[in-house]
Amino acid sequence: MPPRGEIRADRRRSRAARSRDDPSRIRKGVVQFELTVRETEFTGTANDTFQALDGTVTDGLLPARLTGRRFDPFSH
Repeated sequence: MPPRGEIRADRRRSRAARSRDDPSRIRKGVVQFELTVRETEFTGTANDTFQALDGTVTDGLLPARLTGRRFDPFSH
């Protein structure tokens, strides 16, 4: 259970795409996000892999660190 005032979430998204190197080859890109939100700030990670349609990983794990702050156009 996250501490009070904190939200944790994970999500996985995938999409099929043609390979730029070989347009006859179709791969699936999978991005997995894990975020922790505390009040107006968030931190987390994202990992991207590419797979053949049978699920075999064709390109390795491409990690990214995510950080940000909630945008509120009405607060100055």
